[in-house]
Amino acid sequence: METTATATTTACRSTQRSGWAGGLALVGSYAWSKFINAGTYDVVTDPQNWRNDRGLADQDRASVFTLGHVYELPFGPGKRFLPDVHGVVRHLVGGWTFSGLTVLESGLPFSPTMANTSTLNSDVTKLRPDLIGNPGLSNPTSNLWFNPAAFAVPALYRQGTAGRNILRGPSLYEADWSVAKLFEISERLRLQFRADALNTFNNTNLNNPTTTVDSPTAGQIFGLIGNANMRQMQFGLRLGW
Repeated sequence: METTATATTTACRSTQRSGWAGGLALVGSYAWSKFINAGTYDVVTDPQNWRNDRGLADQDRASVFTLGHVYELPFGPGKRFLPDVHGVVRHLVGGWTFSGLTVLESGLPFSPTMANTSTLNSDVTKLRPDLIGNPGLSNPTSNLWFNPAAFAVPALYRQGTAGRNILRGPSLYEADWSVAKLFEISERLRLQFRADALNTFNNTNLNNPTTTVDSPTAGQIFGLIGNANMRQMQFGLRLGW
């Protein structure tokens, strides 16, 4: 679909499955998509040739998988294990729930650029380099995510051959899980205990690297993406009546 000078094309295929059995509820989805445009907010490299900026959108994530779950642990009265337990043990082993949301996403695209724009002899703030080799690395790390040597200064008075958003940054993985316990104190009085872990496995969700290929820090990553955090834990009590 083309609507303005920032021609936008979106192709998406997604699947979703859900189910409930034996105290376990699962909701899962997977989306495989491709989002193409010609610049963000009408900011293009060459207003006279906006098609030169046609490429992956800054927000494009090729694959997104999510899995939500709620599991009533099979312990205590009416459950598979210890159904006849009584007394204090009954209150300790029964009423537990394990729930959470797990998300896996492919990395966001980014464009290689050059800070030195003198070859263009203009007031543009970013210059595209020429692509002269393979920018990919077999084992990218935060110390070097792509190969800056794969790019070179273009000839005078032109943008380089490296396209927009031809590289991808690190993927994202986060599991936010929780366990909860319900204590039935009386017929009307209930106490719930919760323990939540955000980013349970303490995965480091890295930001995109420095994209300026003529910078001393080209290809290096210095922080986390967006609002990502390392593992955080919280505990709570809720009394209901």
